[in-house]
Amino acid sequence: QTKSALVNTASDRVFDFDSQNRLVGATVLDMGAGKLNAGVAVRTNVTVEPATLAFGAYAEGAPPPPELVFRNHASESVRLQLAVVPSPVVSSSARVILDATTLNIPAGGSARVTARLEGSRPQPEFYDGAVQVSGGPVPLRIPYLYFVADGTPYNILPLQGDGFVGDVGGRTRLALKVIDR
Repeated sequence: QTKSALVNTASDRVFDFDSQNRLVGATVLDMGAGKLNAGVAVRTNVTVEPATLAFGAYAEGAPPPPELVFRNHASESVRLQLAVVPSPVVSSSARVILDATTLNIPAGGSARVTARLEGSRPQPEFYDGAVQVSGGPVPLRIPYLYFVADGTPYNILPLQGDGFVGDVGGRTRLALKVIDR
């Protein structure tokens, strides 16, 4: 509950510089959930588990879609409105969909919402955004992220056996991780 209060009330007013040295809004990869605001976090009575949505790599036959559990810790009911807001790098072929955009949660109760990726495979890139939640005492923001791989090796990271110290004619066990862009 504490993590959700801190993460989901963080401000996304964080900036970065693009490749042309222009000031742009930071991505989830750059800022995480955003800039923490403890003053706002202590005023929320709605929490979300998990506090972020990580879809991982976009693939056919992906794992089941993540489920968000909203909890109302207040002594009165709350009506929440949910909206998916992608970042400026938007895929035209895939998007995040929620199975509900309005939640009525009784005092001390909870509600569940499933989030899923829908559409065809987009271009290789990372895609991020947030589920914006209004209607509670403070607005909430649930960051999301998914990747689309291009399958072309870009970098190799040594995991084991990178010292190459051993006996002449002996064997060295190597473990490597190959990643794409």
